[in-house]
Amino acid sequence: MQFLYLNNNSLTSLPDDVFENLSGLYQLYLNDNSLTSLPDDVFENLTSLRYLDTTGNGFKCIAPDAFGSRNDDLSRITVGQFLSPISICVPDGDVCDRTPAVRDAIIESLSAVACDEVELTDVVSLHLSSKGIDLLQAGDFDDLAGLRSLDLSSNNLGLLPAGIFDDLAGLKFLDLSSNNLSLLPAGIFDGSYRLQLLELSGNGLGSLPRGVFDELTDLLNLDLSGNSLDSLPDDVFDNLSSLTLLYFVGSDDMDSLPDDVFDELSGLETLGFDGNGLGSLPDDVFDSLSSLQYLGFSVNNLSDLPDGVFDNLERLEHLSFR
Repeated sequence: MQFLYLNNNSLTSLPDDVFENLSGLYQLYLNDNSLTSLPDDVFENLTSLRYLDTTGNGFKCIAPDAFGSRNDDLSRITVGQFLSPISICVPDGDVCDRTPAVRDAIIESLSAVACDEVELTDVVSLHLSSKGIDLLQAGDFDDLAGLRSLDLSSNNLGLLPAGIFDDLAGLKFLDLSSNNLSLLPAGIFDGSYRLQLLELSGNGLGSLPRGVFDELTDLLNLDLSGNSLDSLPDDVFDNLSSLTLLYFVGSDDMDSLPDDVFDELSGLETLGFDGNGLGSLPDDVFDSLSSLQYLGFSVNNLSDLPDGVFDNLERLEHLSFR
């Protein structure tokens, strides 16, 4: 026998040795039953198995004991519609209790054969772009102290659990662009205080919590483009002393800026505020931007400019007010 379909039944358990003599089995379908666990060693004799589907049961991952001593062969077994690596539980359930896409990315990032080989501190980057993630669980990124890059772009995230990034003190790059975020929890980035690049473009943010960026003193690049922000807190950028690039493109709802919104950004080199609804500028809005080289304020509703508005921009190389 090479193919065995036991899916879409109401199986609640399997006999211990049910597959013992099926050494030629190539594909096994156990999906969409009511199994809550698997017997120890139940797959040990399936030495030819290359495809195993156990999705749609009462467990998220398969205990290593189900394969007996065959852990070295598990990398050749795939599962599910997109032929992803089989999901093996760690003994304490730590990795396998996480959101499936996060769990799988952690395992893949280390080229791990089984979950019990995962050392969370060895994970340096996680690529979770375009995975169809609707919701993250609190604790999804816990204990990833070595993580430097996290890409969550182009998913369907509508909210973030408070504290989701608190364990990521070493994180340098975070991409949350092209999701459906309408708000950010207060303090959401406080634990990731070493961030250098933060992508928040292409969401539905309507406001920013006061102090949301206060801990990001190492931040170099911040992109807030393509949101629905109608105002900015007065001091929203005050602690971003290292910032060199700020994009805020395409927020038609914003018609004015706080007077001192850029006052602490003396190291800023690129500022893009194109495609907003700005009708006026504060008199000294650019006075502190002594390092600015690129300034874009095209496609706004400005009818005039304050006298001397560019006087302090001694390093400016590119100016666009189309």
